[in-house]
Amino acid sequence: MEQILNQILDKIDGLESSLGGRIDKLDARMDRLEGRMDRLEGQMDKLEGQMDKLEGRMDQQDSRMDRLEHAQAAMSRKIDYIYEETAGLLEFKTATVRFQEETVKTLQRHETDIELLKKIAAR
Repeated sequence: MEQILNQILDKIDGLESSLGGRIDKLDARMDRLEGRMDRLEGQMDKLEGQMDKLEGRMDQQDSRMDRLEHAQAAMSRKIDYIYEETAGLLEFKTATVRFQEETVKTLQRHETDIELLKKIAAR
């Protein structure tokens, strides 16, 4: 009986040793997994930092686009104003040229009348 009991105890010791070895292997695997998880968390933190920077840049770009749109609208208003002023100046120039042409014709008629009057007065 003692021999059977010793065999059982030996068997239990063997199983305990085997189980202890397996637990040690599992602990080693868990340590490796924890190391991998730590590295992955570090990479995720780094990626989140990069995403934050990109979001900041996107906000800056949005702000720049808003300013450019406002500047473009202001430039468009200025161009419209210049176009209207140019059109007004063109009308003024056209009217001035017409007036000048009419004045020249009137002067030519007056010169003709003066020449005729001089001929009449000379007779």
